[in-house]
Amino acid sequence: MLPAIAIVGGGLPLAAGLALAFSYQGTDQVAVAFFGEGATGEGAFHEALNLASLKKLPLILVCENNLYAASTPFEVGSPVQRVAERALAYGLPGETIEGNDVLSVYQASQRAIKRARGGEGPTLLECLTYRFCGHSRSDPAHYRPKEELEAWKKKDPLLLFQSYLLKQKIATQKELELTEDKIQEELKEAWAYAQAAPLAPLKSAWEDVYA
Repeated sequence: MLPAIAIVGGGLPLAAGLALAFSYQGTDQVAVAFFGEGATGEGAFHEALNLASLKKLPLILVCENNLYAASTPFEVGSPVQRVAERALAYGLPGETIEGNDVLSVYQASQRAIKRARGGEGPTLLECLTYRFCGHSRSDPAHYRPKEELEAWKKKDPLLLFQSYLLKQKIATQKELELTEDKIQEELKEAWAYAQAAPLAPLKSAWEDVYA
């Protein structure tokens, strides 16, 4: 799994390369690349899709579409309104899902994994989600309407999944509260541990750096 990195779209060719290696090795491993919708305007995105589709590589491309590339609305920089539509040009399936719905993401991921391991090639998953803060610490995010932000807050992944657990009677409100209390305690302990830990030596900055 390759997360989004500072170089916009930079992880996509790497993920395609990993998938190519898995294909040569004959394993059932699947490479997964995460990136924002802004990366779909980079050449690396198109190169990765082209190679992966051509070679039917075991690759899942997960676009976290949070509607804004830094401060630019997606529709301003794209002639299509859905990232998933771009998959058609490269002969692979593209699917748009609710990225804040844990179960929808899980089910779509299972379909993509099955396809990849079955030798059918890559899948592009567009997960519709939202960024509740600015793009960086210096970004006050004034470009977003307050109404939009408030509407998305109601679709927080934790709130949606809690609602599902309660409706399906998988958990009670009391159980959810106890779980949250436990998590808060774990976070406090982790914070205290990190604060008390010594700084890493400078030479560690060069560890696991290959290029």
